[in-house]
Amino acid sequence: MDPLAAREVVLATEFGFANRLGEPTRIRGDAAYVRQACEASLRRLGVDHIDLYYQHRVDPQVPIPGTRRQRYLEENLAALAVELSTEDLAAVEAAAPAEQVAGTRYDMNSLTFVDG
Repeated sequence: MDPLAAREVVLATEFGFANRLGEPTRIRGDAAYVRQACEASLRRLGVDHIDLYYQHRVDPQVPIPGTRRQRYLEENLAALAVELSTEDLAAVEAAAPAEQVAGTRYDMNSLTFVDG
């Protein structure tokens, strides 16, 4: 059995914006920042793990493996041609109903600034 299926909540959060009070927001994806941002998210959320941790914006200074060669770019672009049937969309909705995954994107009262 899938360990996530038995749980009521799958916790997902993102990283990528490095904020310092009084300074413009920067996009960061370097390993040191990712670790720092993850640790800050764990503290802020009061949990010991995150199920899905993803990058909100790509840092143009940090290369993404598999995107530097033309053939990889062509393979990735093929994803744009994927079409979902009515049955596919129904299966997605059944697996993750909108009311179960919807929520407030940013609660300004709970945001903290990461020293990056």
